[in-house]
Amino acid sequence: MFQSQSPKPHHGLDFDAFDDVQSPRTEPADIDAIVDRAISRRAFLDGAAALGLTAFLGAYSGTSSSAAAESASTFEDGFSFSPLPASTADAVQVPPGYRATPLVKWGDPILADGVTFDPETRGTPESQSRAFGDNNDGMEFFSSGSRHVLAVNNEFTNLTVMFGDNDGQRPESPADRAKSMAACGLSFVEVQQAGDGRWQASPQSELNRRVTPSTPAEIAGPARGHPLMRTRDAPGGTTTRGTFANCGTGRTPWGT
Repeated sequence: MFQSQSPKPHHGLDFDAFDDVQSPRTEPADIDAIVDRAISRRAFLDGAAALGLTAFLGAYSGTSSSAAAESASTFEDGFSFSPLPASTADAVQVPPGYRATPLVKWGDPILADGVTFDPETRGTPESQSRAFGDNNDGMEFFSSGSRHVLAVNNEFTNLTVMFGDNDGQRPESPADRAKSMAACGLSFVEVQQAGDGRWQASPQSELNRRVTPSTPAEIAGPARGHPLMRTRDAPGGTTTRGTFANCGTGRTPWGT
């Protein structure tokens, strides 16, 4: 376990604000970095090569001048789509020619014995442990033949949303705390592409799985049984339990 840099508790903060207090960023995120990457030397060379090739093909294969102009436009701005203006609208906005549709939401059942999300109660510990978790910031896409599984981390709980019907917008009972824990961990859901190109979740798939902070797990490899792996709950150092506060994601070198 890691000890906080500050011994003082920070009451009334959500997880994002708490992270900002404990680990303040030295500099804010800068959109200039994205722009710099888009028009980097490599992008310049790639764009110049593409423009030259388009001009060459246009001269010798009858390619229209509009194609060359379009390529030149893409090369000049460094992006292959029309940029969107800044907006404060509470909506997902995408450039012309793109579309965004929900794939799976917090509380959607992803196990065969799951139940439909209840917006009034916002679920129970039992229903949440069988449903898609909360607040993800990382995912990996795995394919085997014609089947595809989306693996998503569920870092923490949006307390003001999950417990918005409580006076303090915080857990107020053991059941509340159990539901909050059940929303953390990992969500695995099979997804399929429909005929119109949209992706859909398959809530009844046998490949779907939830891992919560309470899910038993076997320790394998050279660390199994090592003294540093032994705990009060697992004195043999061969088992552990679940995961939470797992920021980000990463595919292992062996493909899991």
